[in-house]
Amino acid sequence: MKEQMKEMKSQVKEKATINLDMLVHRSKTPFTNTVDDYPFPTKFKVPQLENFDGLRDPLDYLDSFRTVMRLQGVSNEIMCHAFPINLRGSARVWFNQLETGSIDTFAQLSRAFIDNFIRGRRSARPSITS
Repeated sequence: MKEQMKEMKSQVKEKATINLDMLVHRSKTPFTNTVDDYPFPTKFKVPQLENFDGLRDPLDYLDSFRTVMRLQGVSNEIMCHAFPINLRGSARVWFNQLETGSIDTFAQLSRAFIDNFIRGRRSARPSITS
């Protein structure tokens, strides 16, 4: 009986370790498996950009990001992974709330970003009355 209990404890501990490893290494992302599983180039450097917190011009931020990434010659998948690195505040919250597996291309991510932050800026502007 003692031996069976010991074996059961060992199995439970092993399963818990595997589940914890899965949680740590495979966190929820809005990217499809194609994007998530794409290997990072060994010489990739994170772009040095100002952080985006939802208050700056989203078109300017997106243009700056694209320019820096194109200069590095990275793929669509790497652009997707690198994009949230400089997001802060409401922009980070927005990114974390994207539906899991919903983004397959940087074009899709860009559209979602612009749709969210342009719409937000327009509704935040005061109306002008004559």
